[in-house]
Amino acid sequence: MNGNNLIPIPRVESRAPHKNTIEWEIPRKVMVSLMLVEKIGYTFIAKVKVKKKHWWNSSYKIFTISNPDIMEVITIGLDFLKRYGYYIDHKTIKFGEVVGFSDPAGF
Repeated sequence: MNGNNLIPIPRVESRAPHKNTIEWEIPRKVMVSLMLVEKIGYTFIAKVKVKKKHWWNSSYKIFTISNPDIMEVITIGLDFLKRYGYYIDHKTIKFGEVVGFSDPAGF
């Protein structure tokens, strides 16, 4: 899909702020979470509504990746969203606020 046609997913207030989580959502269309999980690293979860090909198919594609490298998690997660016509604005991610760095700019 052409990058100019991508739909931005707005950031929403986290349902679990004490869990080091950032969330984005367009209700009934797409949900995305980025979280820090102890001993695993960073986890990116996305759920995107898709057109069903057959009645037995799911209405959603679900994607999950976990890795100690936050840049790899975000890059692969954003590639998944792009395939379905969405993106999240990287400026809405404040690393110090979510993933435990003392310096918000430092990763």
